Amino acid sequence: MQVYVITTPRKSARVAWFSRTGSPGQISIDFAPIKWQDKYDEMVGSEKMMGKKWRLGADFWTAMDTSVDLSIGGQNVPAGYYYLTLEQQAEDRFVLGVHNAAKVKKMKLDAYLAHRLPSGIEIPLTHSRSDAAEKELDIKIATKPGSLDHGKFRIAFGGHRLVAPVAMMVGKKKAAEASGKKKVKF
Repeated sequence: MQVYVITTPRKSARVAWFSRTGSPGQISIDFAPIKWQDKYDEMVGSEKMMGKKWRLGADFWTAMDTSVDLSIGGQNVPAGYYYLTLEQQAEDRFVLGVHNAAKVKKMKLDAYLAHRLPSGIEIPLTHSRSDAAEKELDIKIATKPGSLDHGKFRIAFGGHRLVAPVAMMVGKKKAAEASGKKKVKF
């Protein structure tokens, strides 16, 4: 056994709602960005990486903490604390893995062993290429203009973009949907 002491800059992507009575919900994604290198283009689709879960970022797990239920890419993600992975399953099929952090901790796995994780919630991502290269890994959840609860989950790295629609069950809308009533406007 060896000990490593690491200090790594981290970034955060956050969506938060506020009202007169407090915050009906928040989502936070915490990750360590990796600088883009052209050699990564050769790795995309390579036999070495295909069908293997990758840690999504550097060092410690990329973590998502959400106090609201989500639907990302048509897959339900209950409120909770998760570690995220990325997997390329076919030439143009990328999947975001959402793994219960408490279960991963019991397995005593560090993020560099992400390939050992069993399947979590698998979220299909739409892959596209861009001429504008993102210099380092960037992860965002953005709401659509004029919407309080719909948007996109987005990963950008180099010339690659991975996107999935996201719906956030927040506030009165969540309570109304759970009871089967008509949607309530905010």
